[in-house]
Amino acid sequence: ADAPLTELLRSLRFEQGNSRKFWRASLRGNELSVNYGRIGTSGQIVLKQFDTLERARREMDKLVAEKLRKGYIED
Repeated sequence: ADAPLTELLRSLRFEQGNSRKFWRASLRGNELSVNYGRIGTSGQIVLKQFDTLERARREMDKLVAEKLRKGYIED
């Protein structure tokens, strides 16, 4: 039987000076959804489809690592 579609979510925020931003990525199967913007707004959403779950997962990990390098922290 197929494994249930698990959703993986990473939620980060960035607060420095007067910059207050959030960044969230959620993975469902091979679809990656990224929601970002200023804290207090609903922000923008970008949807990306990948050929495989592994590719989607790699992309998510890469984006999270980028944000962490820029000073974002886990929410």
